[in-house]
Amino acid sequence: MSKISVIMPSLNVRPYIEKCLGSVVSQSFKDLEIICVDAGSTDGTLEIINEFARKDSRIKVINSDVKSYGYQMNLGIRYAKGEYIGIVETDDFIDQEMYQTLYNFIVQDDVDFVKGSYKEFVEHNGRTMVSECKRTKIKQNYLGRKIYLEKEPEARLTDLNHIWSGIYSRAFLISNNIWFNETPGASFQDTSFSILVGMLSRTCIYADMAKYYYRIDNPDSSVKSDSKINCIIDEFKYVENELNKRNVSYDYKVKNMLKQIKINIYKWNYSRLTENSAKEFSENIREELSWLLNDKDFTIQMDSKIIDSIAIMLGEKEDVPAYSKNAEKNTVDFIKRLMNKKRIVLVCAGEYADRLFFLKEYSNQDCDIEIVDNNSTKHGIMFHGHIVKSMSDIKEFYSDYSIIIANKYSADELYNQICGLVNGKIDVIVYDDLPQREDMIRIFNRI
Repeated sequence: MSKISVIMPSLNVRPYIEKCLGSVVSQSFKDLEIICVDAGSTDGTLEIINEFARKDSRIKVINSDVKSYGYQMNLGIRYAKGEYIGIVETDDFIDQEMYQTLYNFIVQDDVDFVKGSYKEFVEHNGRTMVSECKRTKIKQNYLGRKIYLEKEPEARLTDLNHIWSGIYSRAFLISNNIWFNETPGASFQDTSFSILVGMLSRTCIYADMAKYYYRIDNPDSSVKSDSKINCIIDEFKYVENELNKRNVSYDYKVKNMLKQIKINIYKWNYSRLTENSAKEFSENIREELSWLLNDKDFTIQMDSKIIDSIAIMLGEKEDVPAYSKNAEKNTVDFIKRLMNKKRIVLVCAGEYADRLFFLKEYSNQDCDIEIVDNNSTKHGIMFHGHIVKSMSDIKEFYSDYSIIIANKYSADELYNQICGLVNGKIDVIVYDDLPQREDMIRIFNRI
């Protein structure tokens, strides 16, 4: 019996499957059972998988008669013989040491699951560009240790989705009857699975590692489909039915966290849809959102952003931060201006600066960069190969450089600070509405 069964669902991923499957068979951890579940690929994907299987006896090929990510995953789990279940989506790839590292964690502390972080990547002009995703919602004191979830129940729901960056005890999944929702297509079934795992686990580890590489440039990704308007509603109905069947009880904090997660994911779904589809989605959740908005025990515990999200989806408030057509036009203008710059001072070494470096690498732009930041703890550290300097250092080179303020919440304050530090005319680009990396790629490719 293998230690880890890796389930790999596929459907027409010919451009990616060789790199993906190659990264799994070349793992330093060799005691793997590799279960490829194909849902009727017609583009040559299955032929490539079969060729790998002829060369590696660890690979088992299952033909799914249903085109459903959840159905494929459940087939794989039922077939699996390993002590632990891993998942690799077949347009991604993994670091050679990923399963060895995860296995070391899970056997040392005997937990129900261990989960790492991940990195996003794109491939362009023969190059692979990678950016690490920050786990902004997970507490630092959760990382790297065994968590007893009955004692720390809020940790149950702290690191949802990206189910493929971890491994799960197969015995835990089977004994708790945890299965994927078998809705058609690849329609966010990771949401319900990750919530059920979190709610039903006794112990876990959130590992401080990122050895999974998640592709964000696949045009056929389900998150880019406007046809899947209401699938996320089905996922939450599935979760709630499964928890009710088990009579799972939890305190008001966890109960409110579940509601907050639902609103955040509903808002994400609402924001990604086109205008007409967003209206349809809004109508379908109107009754539920109105009920939540009138639940004083809930709203008194929530910050204003959650309440605003409900109001936006109900059409009672304008979605100012939403990535609108106007914001897209601003991004086009920004990219065009950026491409003409040969010397840049980048203000703030944070998430927006990460995205700018990603855009610079993707566009293959050649320019000199200096980085300044108000945060003294960042001074002297390396950020994307550049030493972060203090804001006052901007006086040394501002006259020859264009200044880009990459900050969402303090752009005006930073602009005024820069004006107080320098004399004369300055070239400042304020950018406080920078889209996600996949949106930047889409926009750049259209320019």
